[in-house]
Amino acid sequence: MKRFLVLACVAALTHGAFAATAAGAVSLPAKGEWAMQGSMSDACQCDVFCPCELAKKPTYGHCDDTAILHIDTGHYGPVDLDGMRIVVVSQSPEGERLVDTIGALNFARLYVPEDATDEQAQALVELARRVFGVWVGGKVARISPDEKVARVAMTATIEPTRHKVQIPGVLDLDIEALTGWDGESPVVLKNGPAAGPGVGDILIAHSNAYHFTGNGLDWDYKGRSASMRKLDMKGAIENVPADPPAESAKIDDGAAHHHHH
Repeated sequence: MKRFLVLACVAALTHGAFAATAAGAVSLPAKGEWAMQGSMSDACQCDVFCPCELAKKPTYGHCDDTAILHIDTGHYGPVDLDGMRIVVVSQSPEGERLVDTIGALNFARLYVPEDATDEQAQALVELARRVFGVWVGGKVARISPDEKVARVAMTATIEPTRHKVQIPGVLDLDIEALTGWDGESPVVLKNGPAAGPGVGDILIAHSNAYHFTGNGLDWDYKGRSASMRKLDMKGAIENVPADPPAESAKIDDGAAHHHHH
């Protein structure tokens, strides 16, 4: 199940601002089916365990979330996405849970591996929008009105109880499931309020590392809440949003960084 993407990092990624090429303006099907079998893991700044998963408000008033969508097998129309992944960094409005405000989040940054073709990059973005849309009971044209896509160097390791991803100069995320009384088996939340069709039981986890630098922010949430779950989803491609991801996107992290604990 492990797949390693060890890719060269351009020097610009180590600076506060970087330019990245996003999905090109390729033509994806307006009809057909999308599907994915794989996993979704995410980390936030909530205390362990995230109250949002139990239909309560975030520990610190909002969600600073990073999610890894790992596709074991999947496709968007005819575009093969087996073994690929996309990372989504987003923030909910103050006083709101992320799951309640998908489509109206403060921002969303979608990172695709730089070895993805233009077609795969755009398909990954559309797939992520539909997976996130499941949690709001419909489809979203954008995860956030402030949404940018970038191709980046990405190194990832996906194991049954540990998910790690690194984007040089941007993200260092290491999520590990908590073990129960036997010291071996993970702690599992079954039938959680945030579950649904195609969404598996939640492995309760924590972040060994969670450092994101971007969008004028500097998050360091080591030791905070995280989760993992299996996904088995599919749906109809009813329409493609009118505005495809930009051919070229500049994600400017800004000169000022705000450090949160």
